Amino acid sequence: MNSKELAKARAQRKALLFIWAMIALAGLAITLWGEYQKEEARESANWPSVTGQIITSFVESSTDQDGDTYYSAEIEYRYPVDGNEYTGNTVRIGGHPYSAHDVVRRYPLYKEVSVAHNPVKPSRSVLEPGIISNEKAILGISMTGGSLFMAILFNFILRRATNEEANFLDRTLTLIFKTLFLPFTIANGNPLIMAVMVGTAFWIATLEIHPAITWPARVFTAAYGLGLVLMLWGCFLGWLMSLAEKRNASA
Repeated sequence: MNSKELAKARAQRKALLFIWAMIALAGLAITLWGEYQKEEARESANWPSVTGQIITSFVESSTDQDGDTYYSAEIEYRYPVDGNEYTGNTVRIGGHPYSAHDVVRRYPLYKEVSVAHNPVKPSRSVLEPGIISNEKAILGISMTGGSLFMAILFNFILRRATNEEANFLDRTLTLIFKTLFLPFTIANGNPLIMAVMVGTAFWIATLEIHPAITWPARVFTAAYGLGLVLMLWGCFLGWLMSLAEKRNASA
């Protein structure tokens, strides 16, 4: 690879890393917003409550270009605080677990409800106070962690493809990959050997010994148990292909 091609490959790698970095930052922002909402949900358990009324309650549907239909609940309520009337639409801070139809059945039109409101900012209210949701935090952490992993992985692959000199991170990832694939190397395509290793790990995981031993054994059982299933599936497909070849040869 000449210097011009190498410079182009590096530019492409940097552009890809920039995209993953933006996704990671978006995930971080979602995580921080989720943590803020969790704290507010925790505080809402101590907010004063007043009696309000549901003034909007219906299911709205929308269809995308593929013909898939999505449903969302439109919930709005009004409530009085110190002689002033406010409206709100928050069922739970951070989101609720109900389907669109379930939340409408839970809060039908004109139903009287208890509304908790922020004593400092009365316009901030919620129907179900004090319930903490981890959905946004989990989504944000998944986005950040996943994008960082993909950035590191693609950076490693592209650096290897351009034959750049291995740095500390490259050597570390190489060692990790070799360690992760060591059981498959030992099995050498033999599912019986893999089954013995997975079975042994499962047996260790069931023993009442130190968690430092049982937890890695559980992880090994789960991860390489899936690898064993894939190996058996590959053997099954190979057997089916051999039968088809024999049938074609005899025809």
